[in-house]
Amino acid sequence: MTQDYDYLMTRIKFSWEREDFSNYLTVQRVSRLIRLLVILPLLSKVFKVSDHYIIHLGCVLTFLSYVLMTVSDLSWGGSWPIYLASTIQLNSVTTSSIISVLSKLFDPEDIAKVYALIGIAQSIVSMTSHSLLGMVYHGTLTFYPSMYLVPVDILLFSVIFISMLCIFKI
Repeated sequence: MTQDYDYLMTRIKFSWEREDFSNYLTVQRVSRLIRLLVILPLLSKVFKVSDHYIIHLGCVLTFLSYVLMTVSDLSWGGSWPIYLASTIQLNSVTTSSIISVLSKLFDPEDIAKVYALIGIAQSIVSMTSHSLLGMVYHGTLTFYPSMYLVPVDILLFSVIFISMLCIFKI
């Protein structure tokens, strides 16, 4: 969702070139694969952590990751915060856990309809978020090139709050 603007932001804030961003994407995607193949099975199968707690943990870590990307710059001693952010994001783990929860909430004959609605919603979010993030990015480029991440931070914080309500049934 933010990848295009992440590239532009890292060029400005960290003076990255195309190769630097390619290295970042490699770290991000290998980390994502490890989280899906190792961390998620460990949490759910070995440690028997509930999907709801995995979703909450995933939202918290992903929120912290995006906040780190939002506030970091070269004065922190290099671009290590961006790499750290890419290794703690649990987007895919959270998504898999949400799908797991949904599969338990609906009858098997209705689950395809639910997944279709989720697919439509994801498409709408992708279309609208790119434009929204682009407007924020271009409007704030001259004074804070990672301001486009603030709406993502706010949205993730809201999801953390909602997941707490679900877990603790407040």
